[in-house]
Amino acid sequence: MAEQEILNFIGEQFRRSNGRFDKLELDIGDLKTRLIVLKEGQASMSARIATVEVGMAGINKRMDRVESRLDRIERRLDLVETI
Repeated sequence: MAEQEILNFIGEQFRRSNGRFDKLELDIGDLKTRLIVLKEGQASMSARIATVEVGMAGINKRMDRVESRLDRIERRLDLVETI
């Protein structure tokens, strides 16, 4: 009789362990999904940053041209002191 009780106890422990492992497997799957979402968000942010950097480079290029034209105008009108 004692052996049967021990076997029942061990069987119950295995069933509980299996339930825990099933829950752990679901949790790991959820974590993987969340990690994928985070990676996609990071990639999206990197792409947006690159777009902003390209836009800033274009603005800087235009500002350089405007500055060059302004310097030329000031020289032609003798508005700049020469060193």
